[in-house]
Amino acid sequence: MPFGLDWLALHVMALGLDWILGVARVVADWPGSVRPVVAPGPAVLPMIAAGGLFLCLWRGRARLAGLIPMAVAVALWSQTQRPDVLIADNGTLVGVMTVEGRGLSRDQGAGFIADNWLENDGRGGTQADAAQRWPGAVANRLAEAASDVGPMIHVQGKRAAELLTGCEAGQIVVSSVEIAITGECRVFDPVMLGVTGSVALWSTSDGLRVETARERAGQRLWLGASPARPRLALFRFPSAQ
Repeated sequence: MPFGLDWLALHVMALGLDWILGVARVVADWPGSVRPVVAPGPAVLPMIAAGGLFLCLWRGRARLAGLIPMAVAVALWSQTQRPDVLIADNGTLVGVMTVEGRGLSRDQGAGFIADNWLENDGRGGTQADAAQRWPGAVANRLAEAASDVGPMIHVQGKRAAELLTGCEAGQIVVSSVEIAITGECRVFDPVMLGVTGSVALWSTSDGLRVETARERAGQRLWLGASPARPRLALFRFPSAQ
């Protein structure tokens, strides 16, 4: 390098790197070269890593014990259940799980969120295709659907919010703007989502299970003090007029 001859070695290195990248590009273009898998639970990858390290680093037949946590992790992975409903942290997108895969309330917009949901579901595909699986009707930027957790209504924009003036008990209303409606439905709008972050819903034998991004992440220094809210106040219930 001090004599300006480093390009000789770098050129030889480049030949090998170009070959590796060329092979990667060719293989990536093959049909079916990428197969999405369901995102595992938080315990799966640490168990696989721990078992693999034990298998590689230990000596003798005892190292085969590393296969046990790896096998348990694979079993847990195969039983992963994705949320029945996903709600974006800004209320601009809702995803409902169907037999064919997750249906999305919009065919465009919030593309990064949509791609992540579909990838983590292990389905892949495009947002437009997923919007075709939305199990309900979409009209006037108001998407309605049936889900395992109850009837869903996704309100997109101020005009749609003005059209929806009331709701019924058991319904879940998601809005991209702050909304004022009457009824006993459960409302997720920017006011509530600003506290919870994105939301995942499951239908269980014990009722509705709710997991929020804020609960999963915990209190972080850069989030500041969170407002004191009781856990039961996960939903904002409009007051009946």
